[in-house]
Amino acid sequence: MKTSDFYLRDLLWVVNSPPLMRFEEEESASQSPALHAGQIDEQHLKQWIESDPVRKVGRYFERLVLYWVRYVRRCEVIAQAQQVIEGDRTVGEIDLVFRDERGLVNHWEIAVKFYLHLAAENTADASFVGPNALDTLRKKRTRLIEHQLPLSVDRFPEVAVRHAFVRGRIFYHWKLMDGVVISDELSPGHLTGRWSRSSEVIHAINDDETKYRFLEKPYWLAEQLTGRADSNDLDASGCLRKLEQHVSEKRQPVLLATFKREVSDGAESERLFVVSDDWPAAHP
Repeated sequence: MKTSDFYLRDLLWVVNSPPLMRFEEEESASQSPALHAGQIDEQHLKQWIESDPVRKVGRYFERLVLYWVRYVRRCEVIAQAQQVIEGDRTVGEIDLVFRDERGLVNHWEIAVKFYLHLAAENTADASFVGPNALDTLRKKRTRLIEHQLPLSVDRFPEVAVRHAFVRGRIFYHWKLMDGVVISDELSPGHLTGRWSRSSEVIHAINDDETKYRFLEKPYWLAEQLTGRADSNDLDASGCLRKLEQHVSEKRQPVLLATFKREVSDGAESERLFVVSDDWPAAHP
């Protein structure tokens, strides 16, 4: 697949995928129709992304949102990644302020998040934890509401719409996928996947009819496509060997896309996050 295809499909995912979190202000946020590939100049998108290449998934996501607002919707961007300084210290950053198609000034805080759901005996704050265990859904949602969005109140008093534009995926433990009560902090249509610890992944990856692909940053967004001769796809035994090597050498979480063998040319069937046995305790 060409690199430009990744950019195109990721931009479509950014716009068209469901919100991750539920917010009270959601009904007042700027609503836009679905984005279609024909609306995007693929070569211009490629040139723009590669003019400032990034590897971090969050930064890549922010650039795609900015591209959509500026070059597809053709909105006036008033401020972008503007640091907020009080006295001699930086207290935050305003992600994006723009004038939308209705003439209304919007302040958006932008994030893409991947959280792993822990069992019910954990505290409420730690129920949804990121690969970096210091990052939880509760902390991020509270910070968006109480700190990040209010930053524009004094600095951009003309703002009419304040909106947390958050996309991502919640990963549920592979044993508990069917018995989870959905948190009211999450959008009811949020994207999902499975997760496993490294010592038990042999039970989660045991299907000879499934192929597996290791996903590289920053391409964690759109669903992957498979083809008849994709060299990146591994069978279960090959995937387990590569996982064992990765965990022993790097001890970093791994994100996989899975494909059913009978689907020779189509989209992935699901996502699987694999973390070390000591996660989240040893992953600050």
